[in-house]
Amino acid sequence: MKKHFHHSLLCLAAAALLLCGCNPPEKQRPATQAAQGNRIKTFGDDLSDYKAPDVVGNMGGRPIRVSSYVAIFPSWEDTPTAFSPEWETYKAPPRNYQSKMKRFSFELNFETGEIRDDRFTDSLALREQRKQSGHPWVSVGVTNGVDFLGRKDLFDRYLQNDLDIKPIRPEDTYHKTDQVLYGLEVYAAPKIKTVVGGYPDDVFVARYPDGHVRTYIKCSTNQVPTPPCKHHFAATDNMMIEFSLLYDRHRLADWQKIEAAAKRAFLSFIVDPATGRYINRE
Repeated sequence: MKKHFHHSLLCLAAAALLLCGCNPPEKQRPATQAAQGNRIKTFGDDLSDYKAPDVVGNMGGRPIRVSSYVAIFPSWEDTPTAFSPEWETYKAPPRNYQSKMKRFSFELNFETGEIRDDRFTDSLALREQRKQSGHPWVSVGVTNGVDFLGRKDLFDRYLQNDLDIKPIRPEDTYHKTDQVLYGLEVYAAPKIKTVVGGYPDDVFVARYPDGHVRTYIKCSTNQVPTPPCKHHFAATDNMMIEFSLLYDRHRLADWQKIEAAAKRAFLSFIVDPATGRYINRE
């Protein structure tokens, strides 16, 4: 389980664009061209330029269809990693709504519900917006949790990894504080400079009524305009999905709104497999 924990955090930290999923895309997106006007910003002015097929598969027990210009780094259970020898000769088979996916990512404005679509998003303007403190954009990674979300102690283990005493690296040994912030328990580590020069992150936790951790958040303490928060929660009511979020710490007060928006966005990808029509869109 620690392997799964470290993989999740590594993917998030390594790809601020959306790091949840370390597999390369099966279809390359069109090359970016200069922005033109206020309409299509990332490839061309003609929608016929966008010919990549939709991403389809089964995620968390639900059939989904996502535009290739929305989904980032989609992978299926048979997709080799970028560092495996199989990748060089790998040819993806045809996908359908029974094809079991591993993960993919997308970008979401949690205030408006807008999902970044490379056919329409002004990428240059978005890049500038994400530099501003308090911006509403969230990188959302979704992982198929069918094989591991049956156990209630998944995020308990995330927290326990922080609480375990680490004699060699005391700055990584956390303790529970008396604080409650935005309804979250607060955990802190000694304010000792880390080997890379910063200070330890803060940890925030929400629990289910039975005491198990339902939400695990780790936020940077660096004094920068947009210190990142890495946020994990699961949806297990009518699907089995682990969500891994990345956003500006200045929006931590909105953590519940961010969770709800991320879940709504994923639900909008679910289709009726018989017709291919979206079932959660008007």
